[in-house]
Amino acid sequence: PPDLCPAHTGLFQEMVKSGCHFINGTEQVRFVQRNIYKREQLLHLGSDVGLYVGDTSFGEKVARHWNSDPEWMEYRRAAVDSHCRRRLTYTCQVEN
Repeated sequence: PPDLCPAHTGLFQEMVKSGCHFINGTEQVRFVQRNIYKREQLLHLGSDVGLYVGDTSFGEKVARHWNSDPEWMEYRRAAVDSHCRRRLTYTCQVEN
């Protein structure tokens, strides 16, 4: 096998973390997504804002691109229902 160049032997981790925040019980539900690369948050989405916000210069470019895609944004904005409220329904059904 070829020798690996030291520049190509590093580990680069890309991570997407998402979660639901329930405020005042279940009165307000907020979906949050954070996109992280090499331990640095590049951009995030909060369902209360409804848009991606760049946290780095590269993240700002990605945010502009994703925010300009109506289909993608409709899908992400629906996450508060499909990801959060649906899980809440399942949890309540199990507990009852």
